[in-house]
Amino acid sequence: MKIAIPNNWRSFFTLLFVMLFAVSAKAQLFNFRNYSLDDGLSQSEINCIYEDSRGYLWIGTSGGGLCRFDGKIFKTYEEKDGLCGQIITSVSENKTHDLIIGNQNGALCKFNGHTFSSLQEGNQKSFSNGTAKFIILDDNNNTIIGKDGQIIKYSANRFEKLPIKGDTLTTFSINCYKKDSRNIIWIGTNKGLLVLKNETLLRVNEMDYIS
Repeated sequence: MKIAIPNNWRSFFTLLFVMLFAVSAKAQLFNFRNYSLDDGLSQSEINCIYEDSRGYLWIGTSGGGLCRFDGKIFKTYEEKDGLCGQIITSVSENKTHDLIIGNQNGALCKFNGHTFSSLQEGNQKSFSNGTAKFIILDDNNNTIIGKDGQIIKYSANRFEKLPIKGDTLTTFSINCYKKDSRNIIWIGTNKGLLVLKNETLLRVNEMDYIS
């Protein structure tokens, strides 16, 4: 059974829809605030931002060290405080709530909230070259470090370069990354997509997703 709607009611419903859409759009407006050196930020060029389990924002700068922001005040950590460099490119947090920090030259350090300690002991020197593009903790409590040309696992105070299974690719540049809900780490590079699953690194071909 078809119900006819009078023209005046059509106009009413059209106007109501427009008003509801306008209210909905207005409700989705976001307020932005620009933080600068005047607010306490140590450097205006930002490389990375990480929110830890306590709600602090950690901001890696390009020359001004590492800033912690609590929503009101910026606190800056620099090399003189034990930080592993002034140019910070990646920050993450492990299960004991220590920060793992990487710099432009590939050096890594850990921060327990009070002091910094280097992660360059043991065999790390062989992996010290290259900017730390990302640092991710997997569900096995391994720290995964992404650098151009190499994906590195840090566990039990040792570093291990993960080979790409069944592939000879040795040079690539990391553009983006994401860990999903299944503990799979997806790494976008200039040579295609890499996938880290169960500590095995694979290169994804286009044909793998064509059915």
